[in-house]
Amino acid sequence: MGSGRPFGLPGFGTVVTCATMATAASLAPMSVLHIVADDMRPELGAYGSPNAVTPNLDGLAAKSAVFVNAFCQQPICSPSRNSFMSGYRPQTIGVYNFINYFRQKFPNATSFPQFFKQQPGYLALGAGKLYHTSNPPDHDEPLSWSPEVNGSQSYFEPAWQFCAPPASTFCVNDSLAEIEDETTLSVCIGHLRRVAGAGKKGYVGCGFHRPHAPYIATSDAWSNHVDHPTTSPRHPLMAEGVTRLAQIVNFGIGLENGSHYKWDPETLAVPTDVALQVRKHYFAAITYVDGLVGQLLQELDTLGMAESTVVVFHSDHGYFQGESGEWEKKMLFENTARVPLIIHDPTHAVHIRVTTPVELIDVYPTAAALVLNTVPTEIDGVSVAALVRGSTLPSPKNYAFTAYPRCVQNRTSIAPPTCFQLDASRITFFGYSVRSLDWRYTEWRTWDGATLKADWTGPAVELELYNHTGHFADSERAFDFEQINRAADPTLADVRASLSAVLHAQFSPPGQ
Repeated sequence: MGSGRPFGLPGFGTVVTCATMATAASLAPMSVLHIVADDMRPELGAYGSPNAVTPNLDGLAAKSAVFVNAFCQQPICSPSRNSFMSGYRPQTIGVYNFINYFRQKFPNATSFPQFFKQQPGYLALGAGKLYHTSNPPDHDEPLSWSPEVNGSQSYFEPAWQFCAPPASTFCVNDSLAEIEDETTLSVCIGHLRRVAGAGKKGYVGCGFHRPHAPYIATSDAWSNHVDHPTTSPRHPLMAEGVTRLAQIVNFGIGLENGSHYKWDPETLAVPTDVALQVRKHYFAAITYVDGLVGQLLQELDTLGMAESTVVVFHSDHGYFQGESGEWEKKMLFENTARVPLIIHDPTHAVHIRVTTPVELIDVYPTAAALVLNTVPTEIDGVSVAALVRGSTLPSPKNYAFTAYPRCVQNRTSIAPPTCFQLDASRITFFGYSVRSLDWRYTEWRTWDGATLKADWTGPAVELELYNHTGHFADSERAFDFEQINRAADPTLADVRASLSAVLHAQFSPPGQ
């Protein structure tokens, strides 16, 4: 298991015309295979990465809509997953940490898998990390998931595995991989076989732990990277003028020999040779996930489901790998907000590059539209099914929004981002970011721990404005641009004012 070798997908070659797509979909209900990776940025061959060895996802992308401007709603696991699995923004459901979950505020919400479970003739089955572990409790059983054949509820997610020594950031270990993500793969394959054997359609969700740290890869996946060239960060420290509220010092860099390396995004970069080791193993963990995805897609083909299954692949948020002196997530930069998003519609199996900004909350309604020709209306996400099918009509949206809290008293120092472990009343500042086609604009606002709301009545405490014209996920050195904060540039006052109005309309609309 875990091979990085490509596979054949004879069932993934069907193409129908726009005129027949709606008829085909309505007459032949489809299933959906929802694959979620953890902490994976768009570092894939399909996105032009020179570091990637991802033949299976590249093969899927060649016959799919590839979104090069897709963004999460909060760049950390549980809020992001509660968001895209419910279709609501974190602000709507009040989930900003690892404590709260969407059903506390919306007990009667219809989740992504639950929507399909409620359809006649459909099963909703899942395994691995789709929701964040135990958040919601019991992976939202029984509401989100169909019972097992024996009537029990027994959602499977493997226990997290760690390298030796435990502080090591990465390792190559076949046994740990087999215990963890390969067991998830086996359960997911069993779910696909159950759907096929029952003569039903279904939502099958499969969530892999990797490439989340520790970056565990099999020896097979690692062999693809031993001699594969790996780029080093072009800008190993943060540019001047970036507010310290935007930055973190959190991620531990540890090697298998027990060495540890301190770093600071402004003044102390991880040594280049160490950074290259860490990066190479992160990319190997992505290759490992690619092999798991390949086996899922091969099983679809073996079962004769390839031509009747919409395949969705994405991660929960983006990631830094030493660029601008930063590592990991929990920030509002391009690297942490941007995600890979590939949607394969077997009724329109052609490659489409989509530059429109989209959000992970759009995945749920888009899958519903593609599979069932219906869209849940009560959620925040919107269907972008027309973009998947190559529509040239105006996009249903022009902006993507991401937000992140801070729990620091002093906004002039870089501090560990502990908010995800604290009650929302302990938040002190909240950053709100909007991405247009060309710009990222962020306002940091004070947070009222009593009302659990940001203060939008006065000026923001910090502003950020970054020019991302031509910065797509498949651009050259897509993750390695200098973070030049242009918020104080008087020539960009109109840009700043326009995007500020968009932010206010989204997060502080009139009357609220």
